[in-house]
Amino acid sequence: MHGPIFGEFMGTMVLIVLGDGVVANVLLKKSKGENSGWIVISTAWGMAVVAGICTAVACGSPGAHINPAITLAVAILSKNWSNVGPFWLAQILGAFVGAFLVWLVYLPHWKETPDAAAKLGVFCTAPAIHRSNGFTTYPMVEVAVLFLGIFLTMVPALELLRLRGHEFGVREPWQFFWASGTLSSFLDNAPTYLTFLALAQGLRLAPEVVGVPHAILAAISIGSVAMGANSYIGNAPNFMVKTIAEEAGVRMPSFGGYMLYSGAILLPLFAAVTVVFFR
Repeated sequence: MHGPIFGEFMGTMVLIVLGDGVVANVLLKKSKGENSGWIVISTAWGMAVVAGICTAVACGSPGAHINPAITLAVAILSKNWSNVGPFWLAQILGAFVGAFLVWLVYLPHWKETPDAAAKLGVFCTAPAIHRSNGFTTYPMVEVAVLFLGIFLTMVPALELLRLRGHEFGVREPWQFFWASGTLSSFLDNAPTYLTFLALAQGLRLAPEVVGVPHAILAAISIGSVAMGANSYIGNAPNFMVKTIAEEAGVRMPSFGGYMLYSGAILLPLFAAVTVVFFR
């Protein structure tokens, strides 16, 4: 047999036989290489990769992917997906056969090794120190509920701004910068951006970019994004970070306390941005 699929199967099998084989030799009890150390594993794994590539090429796969991730990357770059399914199947089967051969060769040593983590480590990696990450979905749920309420209550205000915003006298770039930034400080940046873009388009100004002058578009974009950092609810991730930190026992500033910190640092910077870019 000779061909790309067979080459991927054989190359992956050799990679696993040699790579997992050296790990078994180092970790399992009463083996010749017991406790020989990580440098032996690293060196042998490097050789296993070379041997797997050479085997794949010799058996008919000049690309020698021997890894589903490589196959996927090649498909994305080349826009040719025809080999993904067959190569993945060949690689997975090759890996299973290789792992079975390692298990079979070291069959007597599994019983002699009481450490379950060491035996598992032959076929997969795990953190040296196991520690629960304490992840919960509570912060995401809290933020989702909060911002859903904010969006629902802001719909009438945003609609009013779209319909009668031209009466507010906002026409200059610096005005759009501060107006969009102020709203974005207490709302998410996406609806703020869209609202002020619609307002600017309704003013019938020079249609340089998406129907508005480029300076006004820049002012809306920067104001909406940058000033979202002014408060916890200016961007959803701000509040989520606060909630996650508090759940982990980290003390965080109050809503007003955070705004004092952010205002002391950011407002002078925004004033400088106004003078430099939006006068």
